Amino acid sequence: MLRELGFDDEYMSELQEGLERMSLSEGASNDSSEETQQELKPLKMVRVLLSFPLDTAMQVSSLIEQIQQMEGVEVDYGAN
Repeated sequence: MLRELGFDDEYMSELQEGLERMSLSEGASNDSSEETQQELKPLKMVRVLLSFPLDTAMQVSSLIEQIQQMEGVEVDYGAN
């Protein structure tokens, strides 16, 4: 199926080798009889996705910079 999507034999070979290496490394780590437990705590954060026209980016960026100055606030940027 991947070949039908345009992936060549070289890519398929590299993919297979990578999968085999992952399988071998997982097998080595699974041989250990020791198990570790770790308590996971959820982040108490709210996620917000903002979408706005590119021509308003300068206006919006100044507001985002103000928000980013607040303690504990994380800002990630992306565009498509």
